Parts: sequence; C-alpha cells; structure tokens
Amino acid sequence: MKNSEPYQYLGYDHGVHYFLPEGSLHVRHFREDQLNKSNLIGLAPYQYWEKKYGGEKGTRWDMAANDLVAHSHAAGVFDYDRVRGCGAWWDGTRAILHLGNGLIIGDEKSPLSIPGKFIYERCRPIGIDPSNPLDTASASSLLRICELVSWDQQLSSRYLAGWLAIAPICGALEWRPHIWIVGEHGSGKSWVIENIIRRLLGGIDLSISYSTTEAGIRQMLGQDARPITFDEAEGKDQRGQTRIDNVLALARNASSDTQAAIYKGSASGEAVGYRIRSCFLFSSIGYGVTAKADESRITGLSIIKDGNDNRYEKLSTLAAETLKDNYIQRFSARSIKMIPIIRANARIFSSASRIVLGSRRDGDQVGALLAGAYSLESNDLISFDSAMKWINGKNWSTQKDAAAETDQGQCYNHIMAWQIHCQPKSGLCSRTVGELVEIASGIKTDDERIWPKEAEETLARIGIKADAIGVSISSSHPALKENLHNTEWARNWSKTLLRMLGATSTNPVRFAGTRSRAVMIPWDKNNDSEPSIQNGDGQNHGQKMPMDNQEPSIQSEMCDLE
Repeated sequence: MKNSEPYQYLGYDHGVHYFLPEGSLHVRHFREDQLNKSNLIGLAPYQYWEKKYGGEKGTRWDMAANDLVAHSHAAGVFDYDRVRGCGAWWDGTRAILHLGNGLIIGDEKSPLSIPGKFIYERCRPIGIDPSNPLDTASASSLLRICELVSWDQQLSSRYLAGWLAIAPICGALEWRPHIWIVGEHGSGKSWVIENIIRRLLGGIDLSISYSTTEAGIRQMLGQDARPITFDEAEGKDQRGQTRIDNVLALARNASSDTQAAIYKGSASGEAVGYRIRSCFLFSSIGYGVTAKADESRITGLSIIKDGNDNRYEKLSTLAAETLKDNYIQRFSARSIKMIPIIRANARIFSSASRIVLGSRRDGDQVGALLAGAYSLESNDLISFDSAMKWINGKNWSTQKDAAAETDQGQCYNHIMAWQIHCQPKSGLCSRTVGELVEIASGIKTDDERIWPKEAEETLARIGIKADAIGVSISSSHPALKENLHNTEWARNWSKTLLRMLGATSTNPVRFAGTRSRAVMIPWDKNNDSEPSIQNGDGQNHGQKMPMDNQEPSIQSEMCDLE
C-alpha cells in the first residue's frame, strides 16, 4: 500500500530490511546497523529527513532508523522472488513485458508503479516495440531459413526456430528449454550463430564465451529474464570443464519455475538468492553434456559439413533478405503478443510428446520447442489431436534411444568402454574392459593374443570379475574409483549399478589380493538387453518404465488462455 514517504516499505528477513525508493525504483536492503545517515539519504533526500526528524541538535537519525525498522516489521517478511527485472513475465493471469522504464500489460502501456504482488525494478531499457508484430507469413520465413542449415537430423531446424521464438519470452514460460549446437570447423556453425541466432535476438540475449563463469552470468543477469548464448562452450582443461559444469548447473536450475532458488554466500555473511529464468543456447565443436539430468533439459543439434555451395548460397541470401532490423523488432513483438497461446500450446505439445517419448521431462522439453515453432506458422491454439497427428508423423528414434538410456546403463557402459593396457606373453596390447569381460567369461573365443586366464587376471587388478553367470564389479576398488573420477558416479557407482536388472550385492570378493563387496550383474538378464528401472521400494522387479498412454482430455489440455 502506498504511503506518504518517498519510499515503500517492502518488509524484512533475518535482520535485513528492504525498501523501494520512488526516485530510483531499485530495491535497497540494509541491516539494522546500516540504517545510518549516508544510507538513509539513498532512500530519500536530506531535506525529507531534516523536515521529519529535525530537532534542536540536528536530524535525529536514530529515531528515523527506529521508525524504519518498525514499519519494515509491520510490512511482514519479504520474499526477494517478488523482484523482477527486464523481460517478459507471467503475472498469474496475464503477460507483462518489462521494458526497463515501463510495462506493457496486455496491450496497454503502464509506468513502473508502486509494489503489487511483484516489484518491477527500473533498469536499462531494452529496445523492443511490441506494437507491430510480424504476421504469420513473414514469421514462417524463419522456418525456411532454419531448414536450409545442413543439419544431421530433420527436426533440428524446427527446434532452432522454436527456441528462437520463445527465447525473447523466456521469463513467461513454465518450462525453459535449452539447446546445444555442435559442428566441426567449416560446418557453418559460427555463421549460423552470428548471422541467424545473434542477429535475430537483436541484443536481447546475454552473449558470453569460453572464460565466462557461472558467478559472472548470475551477476550480469541480476533479476532480468534474458536468453543466454554461450559460444565456445568447451572445457579445454580441467578448470575450463569445471567452469562449464557450473554454468550447466545454472541452466539446469533455470529450466522450470518450480526449481528451488540458488543461494550463495556473500562477503557480508548474508545468503544471496538467485532464481534464473533464462533459455540457454550453447555452441561448440563437441557436445559437452554428460549428466543424465542435463540431457533431458538440453537438446543437441548437430550441423554437418556437406560441401553444398548451392544450399549455402540460398541460406545466406534468404537470411540477409529476411533478417533486417524491422523484421527483428517485429519478430520479438510477435512472440510477446502470443505468450498466452505459446504457453497453452506448450502444454498440449508436451502431453502429446510424453505419450510418444515416455517421459514427462522429455515431453516438457520437446513441447516447449514445438510450441515456439508452431507460433511461427499459426496464431491459433492447436488441438490435442492435431498435435498428436503431427508428432506421430515424425521419426523420434534418436530421442527415444536417448530417453531409454538409463543412468545405470550409462555407468555400466562407461566402465565397459575403459581401455586397459594388457601384457600377455605375446606382447603389450590394449583392450576395453568389455572385451576382457567377454574373453574371461568365454563369450568371446577368437582373440588370438589374450587367453581367458590373462583376461581374468587383468580384470581382477581393476576390481572386476567375469564368469559364465555374469560380471562382478567391486564397490570400492581404487582403480574403479580413479576411472570414475570426475563423473557423476564417482561416489555411488555400486548403488547405481544395483538398479541393473537382476543385479545383487555380494559378500566380500577377492580381487587380486584385495577384498571388497561387489555388484553382480547376471548375463541372462542384461546381455544385449535394456537395464531395468527400480520401483519405489528400491528392489528390482524386472519392470520397464510404464508408458503414459492415456490420452489426456482435450478440455484439460486446451485450457483457457490463462
């Protein structure tokens, strides 16, 4: 509620008090011992304090601080998630565009005003004019441009176009998908980044490169909802990889509005909270996603070198003719205008995608990208039947394979792909753990250089045994620990492997002079078969993940436009 002071009382939290000066419209916060003359002048002019708290001996700053604390307590506990910077937002039932120096609510312009449910801080203006959005025919030109890029998968063109459509409105989305574009030198990846992606985003994005840290991104974003384009996202050394991993954790947290806030310590001893609401686009020569949790949030797009000069000429000509300044301005305006439609269509595409892909998170990821692409060729709400028909007409084998690969399967495959130096009597050679396991168990009988006994001894030295029944993998062997270092399974590979179909924990087993418990994985259950998914009781029952093949009601999915 507005009061007579030139600042608003926002509330307090653990000894920190929050205010909104009407002059700056920037949220200010102070501990009680910081409510002194210099900081109070930042809330209101000196003349205000002198008039209200002046006395014979000058301005009574202690009395002013006392009143501020009392009114702050009366305002209640403050939630910093109420603060919003520039970008598009969803405010309960309506879309709001924060331009930096004003708001667009629906079709109406509004000044930055006193606090309501959310507080829109004044910030550097963004150059968007939402008054003249692209028509459908013009918007669909982007789909043609993206189709001319030499992708290895047909759906990649639609994913890029969809990401570009929703990136300007990332703060208003329920699910924010990320994409990772890869391509070797000479494939045209850098050209696409510069001449399509960054050109179309028109400076709305926060454009960063290799050496940028997660902390730098957080501090640059502040409370803004802006897309992030991260070029050269490659860990060239261990420090670089750690830097990329930290940024990936930030992107993971940004995916959904239901994700918890990130809290970091500060030099003052106060915890500082961050809630990132960005769509990320990464690009590099190689795909840098390794964690299962990231694979369902980051869609990989691969550009191949095809040597087709005619295709490239068509692409560069169409991009230059289409992506002019006026088009770029109106492109973002179209997405802003269609926020309610895009949100609703994302739910419908998500529900249809879940039925095909068998995963809620994969459905959310694909659904948001497809809703963005659909907004370029239609102004309308799509029906569930139409979305299902479109999805059934596409080849999803690559994404189904990726979705089906479980965490335990990835861990097992990582161990089996480990290259081991062997030294049989015939001379030094190398084999993967998987090959040695097949030799030791008798599955593979045509290796002329390594005998089963030699394979068995080599495996024992790294904590692995194999026989006709299955393979046993030590739960604590130092060699395995070293191999799994810097992976997500470094501390819990045994628990992860126990989710394999039929896997059991054994009593201590001897491995070349050491003893440890192990996980035994039987051949008859897992050789050339998919790993199982654990039930909630933690036991393996040989059951596959149930598919949600119940078609949702069209009424529930084709909801009101909020």
